[in-house]
Amino acid sequence: MSAPATPTSERIHGLDALRGSLMLLGLLLHAALPFTIQEYEGSVSFGDTDRVSGEFDLIVNFIHSFRIQAFFMVSGFFAALLIWKRSATGMLMNRIRRLGIPFAISFVAIWPLSVAAMFFATGTANGIPLERILTVIPELPYLPFRLAHLWFIYYLLILSLGVGALAWIVSKVRTQKLSFPTLPPTLVLVAVGTLVAVTPILHAYMGTATILSPGTLEVKPLHLAYYAIFYVFGIVVYHARYLLSFMARRALLLLALGLVAFGLDHALAASNAVFAAASAWFLMFGVTGTFLRYARHGSRTMRYLADASYWIYLVHLPVIFICVGILWPLPLSGWAIYLITLLATTIFCGITYHYLARNTVIGSVLNGRRYSRSLKEIGQ
Repeated sequence: MSAPATPTSERIHGLDALRGSLMLLGLLLHAALPFTIQEYEGSVSFGDTDRVSGEFDLIVNFIHSFRIQAFFMVSGFFAALLIWKRSATGMLMNRIRRLGIPFAISFVAIWPLSVAAMFFATGTANGIPLERILTVIPELPYLPFRLAHLWFIYYLLILSLGVGALAWIVSKVRTQKLSFPTLPPTLVLVAVGTLVAVTPILHAYMGTATILSPGTLEVKPLHLAYYAIFYVFGIVVYHARYLLSFMARRALLLLALGLVAFGLDHALAASNAVFAAASAWFLMFGVTGTFLRYARHGSRTMRYLADASYWIYLVHLPVIFICVGILWPLPLSGWAIYLITLLATTIFCGITYHYLARNTVIGSVLNGRRYSRSLKEIGQ
């Protein structure tokens, strides 16, 4: 691997598309939870053994094996980019606006809606009359609030503020302006090797190969340390941009290795921390490389979906449960309910983004500025 020039600020369309796709994968994962055999943290059991299937567990476990890890990697990359373009102070202000404000508003607004929607779905699944459900909803125990699907934004905010504060302190201590050199391959190899080696240790220490999603505002240090590994890796990638070229060139091989590691992990009677860590890293490398390789030119549609993905992710959870609650009493298979729920949720959240968020103050917070609703006016 040869080192390129100093990092630039040119747009990397593949990473934009990857970031949006990772957000949207959350819909596939959360819509599958009512149909899984295994009960996951935050999932709701509907008690219908005819509709549950191990195939839905496979969907959840596969997406969960690399999705959040890849998102923290991309976030670390863009954090380093922001520090270089706007300074540590600019990065901190950007993260507070793009992460802190949406998290705070969604945490207060989405959790009560999710609780009500979950009760509606489980109530209809168990034959409770709609009149009774609507009577009970105002009396539900909404406190204490839980993070639900917003947990990773919370942890991402913590890591971003920590890195931004550290960069700000360094900038004040140094008498010269911060420079951002490209890291030499030998140092990168040591850094990445260390991060990779620590990953299965954290898996094993926590007693689970599948890292669970923290549900409360109480920060779990080991979970934070685990996701910090991938965030720091993203920062390393920004200062060693030749890693992006490596992932793009070897995308298919890295994907294959990740699939093998994932298969071995789930073929064992007990999940293995080494295979789980290997699948996380190889799948993250392979998926990232695939987007860098095949989405490198960008498109207006891809850019629009990347912009819309943040809003869709924030608001999708109660919509999913409402759809499941409506469909559950009907004579439909689990797969039919799952696919219809995905389609209806995507359409509803997409329409609300287009008309309520994209060209409004909401869009300026989520996407950095207000964008035109016309695809023709989207820059590539």
